[in-house]
Amino acid sequence: MPVDEVRGYSAVVSATLIIICGGKMKEIIKYLIMTFTLTYLLWGSIALYTQINDKPFNTSLVMMVLYVLGVISPAISGIIVKKQSLAKEKFRVFLKNIILP
Repeated sequence: MPVDEVRGYSAVVSATLIIICGGKMKEIIKYLIMTFTLTYLLWGSIALYTQINDKPFNTSLVMMVLYVLGVISPAISGIIVKKQSLAKEKFRVFLKNIILP
């Protein structure tokens, strides 16, 4: 595939994403950065702990808690980004929909 076609294709994909997301690319980028940061910090600390102390993963309750937090970090990030972007009343409705769908 020639370089010009790739550039044209990526421009079309970018424009399509902006249209689909309704101009909320800033929120999506915040969400992705926060999600990957939280996940890598939590799971990275597990990896370091197990390598430094030469212990298996499932021997510590703290490691299991860090693992679970790493698993739910996308949900945590989503809630944090929504809180920053929505008005107070809309955020309350959002939380109610999470708890009682």
